[in-house]
Amino acid sequence: HDIPIIFITSHAEPAFIAKTGRIASYGYIMKSSPEAVIIASIRTAFRLFEDRLNERKKDEIYKSVMAVSNTGAWEFNFVTGVYRCNDEYYKMLGLNPDVYTGCDYTLKVIWEELIHPDDRENALRSISDYIVNGNADIYENYFRMLHADGKWIWIYSCGRNLKDKSGNRTNLIIGTHIDITKLKHSEEIIREKNEELISLNVELSTMNSTLEGMYN
Repeated sequence: HDIPIIFITSHAEPAFIAKTGRIASYGYIMKSSPEAVIIASIRTAFRLFEDRLNERKKDEIYKSVMAVSNTGAWEFNFVTGVYRCNDEYYKMLGLNPDVYTGCDYTLKVIWEELIHPDDRENALRSISDYIVNGNADIYENYFRMLHADGKWIWIYSCGRNLKDKSGNRTNLIIGTHIDITKLKHSEEIIREKNEELISLNVELSTMNSTLEGMYN
């Protein structure tokens, strides 16, 4: 049950304390404690419980925003090499989140090996440079990743190195993936149309020059 739990006991032995420590409790009070201590402990337990509920609500809101915006979120610890992602990250690639979520993977398995061969070297160099120059503000990159159905999708990736309370860099980089495949396709269509217009203008200019030569 999702309720705040306080242990009130006459046992002060380390074994009992260690056993209760494996349970999500909000206090451990000796029965010999004054009534004021017990009341204060109960109030503290409720306050901690409320804080926990608020944090959970924030987490749910964050997940909802990620899902609605179809944004993949990732977290990379460049010391341990662990790379964690949210459900949308996997859904974007046509992968089943139930198979991957909750597991610890390396950057190589669920990122590097899925990047298009033509984009891989630049993508690896970009994240490596950011890790080395950790004081840089934001990491940004564009690359193609392999979808489960065999197609390539364009990804806009950005992230930032987390800092501790003292402003020092930590080992964590958190970021997002956004599918910009439609945008890239639109850019390609516009580029092709521009090339057609340029070619057409060249042909028209040639025809005009020819006509002018004939009349002259």
